[in-house]
Amino acid sequence: MCDAGSGADPGLIAQVALHASGHPRHLQAGPSRYNKGMKAKNIILFCAALLLLPSLYLYFMYDIRIADPVRGTTVRHCKHVAVAYQNFSEIYTNVTGIATEQGTDLDDTSRQILLALMGKHPDANPYGTAFMETPHTPTNQPTGYFGDAWGNQYLVRVDDDGDGKIEMGDRTVKARIIVWSRGPNEENDWARKDDITYKQ
Repeated sequence: MCDAGSGADPGLIAQVALHASGHPRHLQAGPSRYNKGMKAKNIILFCAALLLLPSLYLYFMYDIRIADPVRGTTVRHCKHVAVAYQNFSEIYTNVTGIATEQGTDLDDTSRQILLALMGKHPDANPYGTAFMETPHTPTNQPTGYFGDAWGNQYLVRVDDDGDGKIEMGDRTVKARIIVWSRGPNEENDWARKDDITYKQ
């Protein structure tokens, strides 16, 4: 065995003695603390991901613009008209006396359909049954006007031949009724772009 008088490094002697004892603690302590630290970081990252996922879902999968009160009210108005038409259809097979084919004045057609739903169109609704309340009509607008938040008539297209399809501009949509607002840009984009739409 080496002694102090042999000129050997005392630190080296201590390391050799530790190895000989079978307890290499200096080799185990470092990696053990590192592994524990990595596990803790992974747990924190996992929890953060769980908290973040709902927010990402709301952002990407749900149209958060509908949370805006104006848009929310617009959607409810469109749905109100669609439900009224559904009830109307249980009594009448179509909107008789109203020109609903593609190419007709959409604003006028929409007003005529709304009048039928309000019980104020004798040809389409001879019993005069009101399926929806009559909205307040500004003095500068004709009877049957139902305006959105931007002051434009709600637009309505219906499937009046029973094939479950509606002509919408340059495309055909599977629906019985489509109700939409022109939206903030106040242009009819045929229920696309920023138009706010409800269909059944």
